[in-house]
Amino acid sequence: MSTMKAIEYRIARNALREGIMPAAPSSRHAERLIAVVAIAGGLLLFGSLAPELVAAALAASLVWGLAA
Repeated sequence: MSTMKAIEYRIARNALREGIMPAAPSSRHAERLIAVVAIAGGLLLFGSLAPELVAAALAASLVWGLAA
């Protein structure tokens, strides 16, 4: 790790410890949305080979994303 990265991590760690900087909230919805978009992108690339399978997989990923 470079010296600048070490200093940056130390400043952030101290700020979190002292309560100056709030911790970033983790969001399962954002992670789920990223996963669905990544899957949809991959399926669209694959779509030229099997369009029916892509449509079914997109519908399944939408249902999976909304179920959370």
